[in-house]
Amino acid sequence: MADFPDVPNHGAGPTRFKRALDGAASVSMILAAGFVIAVSWLGYHRQNTSARPAPPPLPTTPVSLAGAMLRGDRAAPAVLIVFSDFQCPFCRAFTQQALPKILQGYVAPGKLLIAFRFFPLSIHPFGDLAARAALCAGEQNRFWEMHDQLFQSPQLNDSVLNESATAVGLDLVALKACEAMPRTEEAIQEDVRRARELKSTATPTFFLGRRQTDSTVTVLSRILGAQPFEIFQGEIDKVTGDGAGK
Repeated sequence: MADFPDVPNHGAGPTRFKRALDGAASVSMILAAGFVIAVSWLGYHRQNTSARPAPPPLPTTPVSLAGAMLRGDRAAPAVLIVFSDFQCPFCRAFTQQALPKILQGYVAPGKLLIAFRFFPLSIHPFGDLAARAALCAGEQNRFWEMHDQLFQSPQLNDSVLNESATAVGLDLVALKACEAMPRTEEAIQEDVRRARELKSTATPTFFLGRRQTDSTVTVLSRILGAQPFEIFQGEIDKVTGDGAGK
């Protein structure tokens, strides 16, 4: 077979150039797509941030403590009103994490009075039943014992309610009779009505303020959710003015 002289490959240069152009085009497309995604995300974030409703205003008139379950010195200068649901996991978190420190730092020294209000949510099937049990435990002077016992369990059911009542030494016959009374449910719904009047929609919700001589509270701040103790500490210190919980 005859040998052919080497012939210059004139197509190699244009091919490399075309590949370079294709690569640059791909990179540009990727960057453009990333830019579009980033702009879209920022627009969505701004839209959602601006659409987020402002917190409701604080009540302009003093809030009554009538009928609330009280814990602490009735003459304490500051009051923390708690709207809670025994089946709410965030209420349970507050009770187990922040509340013990609040009790030690503020309630025990007589700086703070806690006022518990029932706010069972419709999404919790045992919330109302637990509220009735706790309210009726209060008629046997065991409300706070039942409160603490109910919040020990991550789940609520009929067995837990019965076991909790037994654990705190309740008269079960009297308890069941009280739970069945119409006035028991009426008292719970009265608390629910108070919560809605104060523009509360979730649990736990807290209202902190100064106690007045007529058993009302001038609300100074609203705290939402199971916040860490430091959040409560900062707000309570503003009311007490002495940093007793530090």
